[in-house]
Amino acid sequence: MSYDKGLKCWLVHRGECGSIMHCGTDFEIDIGMNLVLSCRLDFDGRWYVVFKFSGVKVELKKGEIYQILI
Repeated sequence: MSYDKGLKCWLVHRGECGSIMHCGTDFEIDIGMNLVLSCRLDFDGRWYVVFKFSGVKVELKKGEIYQILI
């Protein structure tokens, strides 16, 4: 998943195509060290994920590429 500056949204890449991620979309994100956590995408003037197990919010960095599972 990466941020598209032209579309001003997060995209999931599947081959040559990309799908827009919407607020409230549930997915799993790979945070490294073989740890994959369930979360939800949200926006309140900034993009962030909310981890389901704890409710912790983590802001997404627009220049980063995130490995996710939908």
